Amino acid sequence: VLFMKQSQKHFFLLGLLILLVTTSWSQVEATERNKKNSYVLQKHNKWINDFENLMSDSQERTLDSLVRSFERSTSIEIMVITLDSTYTTGDNFDRYILDIHNRWGVGKKESNNGIVIGVSSSLRKIRINNGYGIEKRMTDKETKTIIDEFIIPEFRKSYYFEGIKKGIHALIARLQ
Repeated sequence: VLFMKQSQKHFFLLGLLILLVTTSWSQVEATERNKKNSYVLQKHNKWINDFENLMSDSQERTLDSLVRSFERSTSIEIMVITLDSTYTTGDNFDRYILDIHNRWGVGKKESNNGIVIGVSSSLRKIRINNGYGIEKRMTDKETKTIIDEFIIPEFRKSYYFEGIKKGIHALIARLQ
């Protein structure tokens, strides 16, 4: 009986130790995610924000030039952000992109005409978030078609720049 109580005590202590280590690890992970999130959620002055490093600097400049030119001719703002899994989870990805859209104020305030393309290759997620002014001109079904027909086929080949570029061109063609 004494032996059983002693092993139960050791088992209890081992379980407690595992719980403490797991909790500490989760807190460290959450703290790191919060640091990254607070940085990302700050307003950035770039249209192309590649935090996942899916594109070269030259490719980012090409996309930036494309969306800047479109914004000058139409006032519609298109912003791209890529995030790895350390920024958010798969379950929260869509909400996170919406939060970025709102916090960064993508689109002209009076016409709410902003578009945010959110990509995470590590989470295997993509979202195009349209401001209310865009939703009047392009349905969610049309946005999904752009993702399915222009972006995803390139992403399946790990051609992220090409997929994003084709998606932007499809958005531009649909909105002009």
